[in-house]
Amino acid sequence: KNRKKDYVSCRRFIIYFLRMNTSITTTKIAAMLHPSVSDHTTIVHHMKQMNDYIYSKEHGFMYDYNTLIKQIKRI
Repeated sequence: KNRKKDYVSCRRFIIYFLRMNTSITTTKIAAMLHPSVSDHTTIVHHMKQMNDYIYSKEHGFMYDYNTLIKQIKRI
């Protein structure tokens, strides 16, 4: 169970990162992650879940996320 939760959490982060920092559509993200993600509605669900998670925690996650974004934009 724990391993599956780790995979889902990672997938949620990837989806959130792609939607927030690229122009890739939900349909294209779903196609890239197929068969783990069935369609664009799953992407929308993961985005909501990740958004709720990000803003319900203390500053630690947002700091890590913003640091990662800055590092990637330097590349």
